Amino acid sequence: MGYKCISMARRARELTSDQIEGSFKKQFRRIYDYTHELLRSNMRSTIKVKVKNGDCETKFMRLFTCFKACEDSFVLCRPI
Repeated sequence: MGYKCISMARRARELTSDQIEGSFKKQFRRIYDYTHELLRSNMRSTIKVKVKNGDCETKFMRLFTCFKACEDSFVLCRPI
């Protein structure tokens, strides 16, 4: 009886892991859509996407975002 419960738990974990991994991959495919929408709605902002091209797939590394309004505010700050 205990072995059956462990087996069911293992299958449930694998199924959940596959669903989560698939969700991440689906979202990653839209990362450039997301960056273009940010640039469309926040003109002159800086957005950079870093990816690593492997043998069989592209891996997301990082996303840098600096909104123009934040940059302007930072530049206008003056030390007292």
